[in-house]
Amino acid sequence: MQQVVTIAPDGVVSGLEHKAGFNMKRLGNASIARASEMIFNEENQAWQVVFLNGNAEMIGLPALDLYLVYKCGIDNMAIDWFCKNNKVYFTNYHEAAQAEIKVLDYYRLKGSFR
Repeated sequence: MQQVVTIAPDGVVSGLEHKAGFNMKRLGNASIARASEMIFNEENQAWQVVFLNGNAEMIGLPALDLYLVYKCGIDNMAIDWFCKNNKVYFTNYHEAAQAEIKVLDYYRLKGSFR
């Protein structure tokens, strides 16, 4: 998966931390804040992506929903997901992580957050 790194007009460099990606700390001191997390929903026995720290306002929703699946192209990814009450769930943790990164990178490239 490609790593998205953005440079703001004020010179601030930001991006998502990838295990196999570029180490952003090589560019200077880091300030790290979680944008989202994946929680296991026991009722549905599946993973759900939840947005944190005000990022729900950025996206307009507290969790990944069907609208974002289509807007960000998750529906075109070879992953197993289902929708219940307009909330999207993933049967596999690693596939949920792929979708999470896809949504956050989509909004980063739009300039919605850094």
